[in-house]
Amino acid sequence: MVPGPTKVCRCWSQRCVLPSEWWISCGNSNVSQSPERFAIDGGLLAGHDGDGRWNNLGYWRHANNYSDACAALARLHGRVAGLSENHSVLELACGYGAGLDLWRQEFAVGSVLGLEYRQHCVEVINDARVIHGRFDMPFPESLGRGFVDAVVCVDAAYHARSLTAFLSNIFPVLKANGRLVFSTLVRSEGNTSFWSRQRNRMLLRLASMPDASVLPINTLQETLNQQGFDASFEDVSEDVFSGFSQWVRYREQQLLPDQRRSPAWLKIRFTARWCEALAADRSLRYMMVSATKRAPV
Repeated sequence: MVPGPTKVCRCWSQRCVLPSEWWISCGNSNVSQSPERFAIDGGLLAGHDGDGRWNNLGYWRHANNYSDACAALARLHGRVAGLSENHSVLELACGYGAGLDLWRQEFAVGSVLGLEYRQHCVEVINDARVIHGRFDMPFPESLGRGFVDAVVCVDAAYHARSLTAFLSNIFPVLKANGRLVFSTLVRSEGNTSFWSRQRNRMLLRLASMPDASVLPINTLQETLNQQGFDASFEDVSEDVFSGFSQWVRYREQQLLPDQRRSPAWLKIRFTARWCEALAADRSLRYMMVSATKRAPV
C-alpha cells in the first residue's frame, strides 16, 4: 500500500509530516489497540542476513547490526533476571519466538513459556507452551499460579492499558521472591519544552502507549511497591535510542525505492526520528526495571 496524503503535525520541535493513515489530533484519545499498530517490520530492519523475528529497539553498546542489538537487549533482560537452567521463565509479548530460543540456548532455562497478543505469531511458533493473550488482561487459567521463577517482557510493557493492570497479572504467576524484568519508557522529571511534551503526547498515543503505562520514575517505583514488588532501575537510553536511529539511517540506504516508500518503512523512519529527538532532549528515558516479588510475611 502506498502512503496516503499527509498532514502536518506541529507537535515536533521541528515540523514533521505523518502519513494520513497514522495521523491523529493531539486531543484524540480513541487510538486503536490493534496489535499491528505498534509492531514494526523486523524483516525490513534486519535485512536478508539478519533474523527478522526480532522486534525491539535494540541494545547497541557492542552491536553492529539490528539482529545482534535486539538479541543483546533480550540478553540483558535474561542476565538481570539471573536466568539459569533451574529456572522456569514466562516471556510476555514473545513475538515470533526469538527470545524464547535465546532463553533455551544461551541460558539453558529448563521451562520456557510465552504469551503473545498477535494470533498469527502464536501460529507461526506452533508450540503448546506459547499461549495467545494480552499481558494487561487476566492470564489464561492454564498458566496457573505461583509457578514461574521469572517473568521477562522485552520492550513492550508500555503498551499495557496501565502499569497497574500489567503488574497485577504478573504477581500471581510468580513464585515468592520471583523476578520480573522489563524495559519501558519513563517520563523525565526534569524541565522539558512544551513542544517536546506535545510531541511525546501525540506519538505515545499514536503508538498505543497509554499515559497510565508511561510514568515518571517515582510514580513507577511507587506503583511497583503498591503491587508487591521491590524494584531497582537502570537507565540504558544512551545504548538504545541513538543506536536504533543510526541503524535506520544506514539500513535505508540499502532498501529499494519501493521499500523506502512503504508504510512499514515510514513507520520505522518516524520511530527512528523520535528516538533521535529523545536522545537529544531526554524528555523520555529508556529504563530497565528489575523487580522482586515480596514473600508473604
